[in-house]
Amino acid sequence: MIFPVDESGTAFYLHHLFRDFLNKELVETFSKSEIYRLHCTIAGKMEEEDVFCALHHFIEGHDYDEAIRLIDTHEIHFLLEGKIIFLEECINRIPKNIIEKNPQLLLAQAKLFTYFGNPRSATILLTRAHKLFKKQESRENMIKCLVELGSLYYFTGYVKEAKLLMEQVLDDVEKPSMTYIIAMTYLTFLSSVLGEFETAATYYKEVWEVIETLPDFKRKASTVLINTSYSHTLYI
Repeated sequence: MIFPVDESGTAFYLHHLFRDFLNKELVETFSKSEIYRLHCTIAGKMEEEDVFCALHHFIEGHDYDEAIRLIDTHEIHFLLEGKIIFLEECINRIPKNIIEKNPQLLLAQAKLFTYFGNPRSATILLTRAHKLFKKQESRENMIKCLVELGSLYYFTGYVKEAKLLMEQVLDDVEKPSMTYIIAMTYLTFLSSVLGEFETAATYYKEVWEVIETLPDFKRKASTVLINTSYSHTLYI
């Protein structure tokens, strides 16, 4: 009825019938508010070890503010660890009225639409997110929207326009930050696509000065992104 997830013996999954039985016992034993608190307690204890598990429990516990915080601060984890579908499922479990009022969630949804090849829907959500960030006077997040819009220009065939937009926002991007790394990754790649190999090499050199100052995980993630981008100079 209980099976280990891997050889570590630290995580397990339950037979679906046993899981259903435990859920039934939980509902019959505790009130909704108590169950929500249990989920949030689990989320808090799991956050450092397994952010994906923590996100699931924050949503189950209806603590949407904490769920939004995890989505916003661990974006690169979802991308690099192949959890895009999981992220989509999590966001879809958040009430629509909360999503509509929260620019971070709108931005996250826009990025998902970009990954899934739906630039029209992504652009609509980016526009709405940008307006809400503007009302909040959150310049950093407004820039995130513009960087994402620049990527949509590329995906829809407007390569020069994409590069121009990235160049325009670059001076306003905080360093070091993942937004800066992503913008420089696109600029390196877009310069290569346009045949501007010396420019690509310059961006590559500049971004490395920032990457070396990042914490371990962000440094590794940034290295993967920028090296993948710069490798296009070898094939174009």
